[in-house]
Amino acid sequence: MLAQVHLMAIFVDTINRQLTFGEHTRQLEPKVNLLLQALIKANGDIVSREQLIEQVWQGRIVGDGAINRTVSLLRQHLSALDSHNDFIITVPKAGYKLLHIKNSQLIPEQKPVVIELKNTLLKYKTHIILSLVLLTFLLVMTVWFKPQVNVKFKQAERITAQFGAEYSVSTNKIGDKLLYQHFDNETSSRQLYLLTADQNAKKLLPNKHIKNAAMSPNGQLFAMSYQNKQTCQIAFYDLKKYVTNNIQTCAPDSLARFTWHWNSQDIYFRSRENKTQPYKISRYNLKTSRKSLITLPQSHGNLLGDYLLDHHLNKNWLLVARYIDENNTQLLILNSFTGQTHFTYEIPYHVNALSWLNSEYASFAAKGDIYLINTLTGEINFEFKGGQSINSMDATQHSLFFTTLERASHVFKQNIKTGKRIAIDKNNAIAQLPKISSSGQLSYLSKKQSSFEWQLVKGNSTSTIDIDLPFEMGFDRYEWSENGRFILFTKQGAIYQIDVQNNVYQKLTDNKTGAFVANYSPNGNIIYSSNRSGQWQLWLYKAIENTHEQLTQHGGYSGRVKNNTLFFTKFNENGLWQINLATGDEQKLIVNVDIINWLNWQLIDKTIYFYRPESGIWKYAIDTAEETLVLAPSNRFLHQYAVSKDQKSIYFIERQNIEGDIYKVPFSINK
Repeated sequence: MLAQVHLMAIFVDTINRQLTFGEHTRQLEPKVNLLLQALIKANGDIVSREQLIEQVWQGRIVGDGAINRTVSLLRQHLSALDSHNDFIITVPKAGYKLLHIKNSQLIPEQKPVVIELKNTLLKYKTHIILSLVLLTFLLVMTVWFKPQVNVKFKQAERITAQFGAEYSVSTNKIGDKLLYQHFDNETSSRQLYLLTADQNAKKLLPNKHIKNAAMSPNGQLFAMSYQNKQTCQIAFYDLKKYVTNNIQTCAPDSLARFTWHWNSQDIYFRSRENKTQPYKISRYNLKTSRKSLITLPQSHGNLLGDYLLDHHLNKNWLLVARYIDENNTQLLILNSFTGQTHFTYEIPYHVNALSWLNSEYASFAAKGDIYLINTLTGEINFEFKGGQSINSMDATQHSLFFTTLERASHVFKQNIKTGKRIAIDKNNAIAQLPKISSSGQLSYLSKKQSSFEWQLVKGNSTSTIDIDLPFEMGFDRYEWSENGRFILFTKQGAIYQIDVQNNVYQKLTDNKTGAFVANYSPNGNIIYSSNRSGQWQLWLYKAIENTHEQLTQHGGYSGRVKNNTLFFTKFNENGLWQINLATGDEQKLIVNVDIINWLNWQLIDKTIYFYRPESGIWKYAIDTAEETLVLAPSNRFLHQYAVSKDQKSIYFIERQNIEGDIYKVPFSINK
């Protein structure tokens, strides 16, 4: 008797590490599969963290971050198949339990009834049985003796150590030339370098403002994007002839990435019209000077599109990372000339870099971890920890090169009148998204631990919100309620609310709401943006009635209400608008307001605070239309800020020195 396990309608196959729902299948990582087995074994009872360490990590002591991440990955797999049900419940101070378990037994096959048959029929059946036995034997032997691929990575070796950060590495086919960029912390400038086998690092095109570049397999050319006065150009450069050949112009907020065909005659690059459109991938042939479109991702709610790419070492295959959300990526293997899809895999990681290793295997990085994926089967294995963050990678047949980035940012408070400022957070970690509650309490997200947590600052006291969410926080915009008790934010299309007093969260809407920017309205309702109608509009959610009402008809992205007037920005058009909610009349209030203000703009009494990239933070008096500069930031300013309710102080984020190096990891693939 064999047991079948279902979680609602999801079939669990722990032997093959798969979850299946209809035609959709999710491949589980080994640790995630062991976690699921431990929860199923408990049959709905609580499984403590100590039990998980024993059963999943075989007694090896691991931190809370490892456990939280594994639980989060399992939740993401389940949610991807069924977003209507919560399968894993966190029991505070106790552990986790799995819901909706359905066990069933497979009915054993009955033995056939033996009856006397004629000799001819018996002989016929004997032949069939012998043939089936022989076929089964051959299949078993084929699987048993199939050569196993063994991929081994050796110790990583650092090959650069300049002050600042090296990033965006690429190499030629044999690995004796490395092209990379260097960021200087003192001047905030970028410079392109070529590192040769004799360890000689040479500056290339020092007078061009190069944004990104990639070396050709033959080592004679590199593709690049650079800024020429007010124009962005995509081009390639001949290292022998010292000639730049322009391909096309590019949008200022389009950061191109490149890869080369193994013939060194075709360049593949990502581009987009502006930051409201997804990246698409094009091919440019050097001999014919012709350009063709390889991918065209849907623009509906997808701001990154096809954001990473790498060409195969000897096949006409292009590996592409397509953005799904902050925790999930779709990997596609395409024909690099026709765009036809050969393989596609949805994986529960946000991929930061990727590279082919050989004809079958590729490597990718997520949150500083490096993984190996079999592109023919989709099987994924964790290989090693690369650093805090991995920016880029490239490979030859025997070595993987990657760049690390170590970042830190601090929170500052500045007196608006006197300009005097003090540092609030000096930890060597990322601090982001400061907000001020109605009581004057400062909050921000900090990554002092392995994941982001809310820090609360009141006077000289700093505390952490101790809450176990079903996902990890990242760069997630949030909002305080008027009474300072609740925090509002969106995740994967759903609206969440945290009760700070009791350290509990509530999921207010399901993921199908498609909510992104959410703010409280004065009466406790919620204004949020969603593109589920086909265009980004603002909606009003009344939690008590559980109703949704569309507020805008001509676009809306980040909105706030005061005195029955809706003030808002739009998704793809600069400016700040207002609508009289009684009459429906809409007009543009401020013209020169960049669309990035969805993140931070504030409405305090009769004053609007907003950010202009070229000059700083401004305030606009609604009654007089007078504009005043509040903060002219330094070149380390990250346009994350919050103004106190009394309008006397402004809190903002500045980056600290960025450090990063290039590493080389030899590897072998044996069959």
